[in-house]
Amino acid sequence: MQKLSFLLIQKSVLMNPDFKHFLITQFNLRSFPKGVKGNENWIKWTKKRIDIFKTYCLPSILNQSNKDFSWLIYFDKDTPIEFSYIISELKRYSFIYPCFTSGFEGFNLQYINDIKKIIAADTKWMITTRMDNDDCFEKDAINTIQKHFRKSDEFLISLSSGYTLNLQDNFLSHYYYPMSPFISLIELTEKPVIKGIFFNLHTEWDGLRLVIFKEILKRNNKSIFILDKPYWIQLVHGENVSNTAKRGFPVLYDKCLKNFGIPNKSKKQSILQIYKYYNYVIWKRYLKAMIVKCFS
Repeated sequence: MQKLSFLLIQKSVLMNPDFKHFLITQFNLRSFPKGVKGNENWIKWTKKRIDIFKTYCLPSILNQSNKDFSWLIYFDKDTPIEFSYIISELKRYSFIYPCFTSGFEGFNLQYINDIKKIIAADTKWMITTRMDNDDCFEKDAINTIQKHFRKSDEFLISLSSGYTLNLQDNFLSHYYYPMSPFISLIELTEKPVIKGIFFNLHTEWDGLRLVIFKEILKRNNKSIFILDKPYWIQLVHGENVSNTAKRGFPVLYDKCLKNFGIPNKSKKQSILQIYKYYNYVIWKRYLKAMIVKCFS
């Protein structure tokens, strides 16, 4: 741990002098039951996630137009040695830090402590951004988050527009999601307790309820919803906890995805597929976001 801390401090010197920005990923923190069967399932799951991560998530972050941030990726301390190759690959990049912790219980305390070891005494502000290992960022996502930095403790930045990509048929859908997992938290570093973005579930942060009149009248002092273009892709690959491909509105043309680090295009969908989206198109969240975007 001391060696890791030293490396973190050494690598952090190039970051923005006004704040430090941390992208945080829980990679394979174990939630599978103990025992032979549970261990086999966890290893199988980890193998699949590494493949998805290397194909989609990692390229999207390497493709960022702004790399003035640190990416802390947390592996379970009991991760088998057979996965050491991915750790070695990640260490090649100066802004990526593979870290090890004891499950989800150890993670919540450790990532805050790791951040504290990086932050210099004269750095008053920090941003923490969450990122799942099976999602993608658009190339300007990090830059956009930093452009919306303000000196306001516990202020939230929500990248509220994005896509789902169904890997089975390569269909793309667009939707607005103010309470999406793609949120960032600004905090003062001098306060006694630093929370970090994983302090709450992404749906439980106060201030992520989009209220039309507050947004139009600029009266929201707790958060900002960024709706100008899609900044992320949630991949639907059959092992998602809650993601489904039928969200928002089907993309009706072939979409080039190179800005997300994906070399191929998505397939266009027919407007006749809209009936499959009926549970969401009429949902007020999508319509509210569209209204706010039109008046912004």
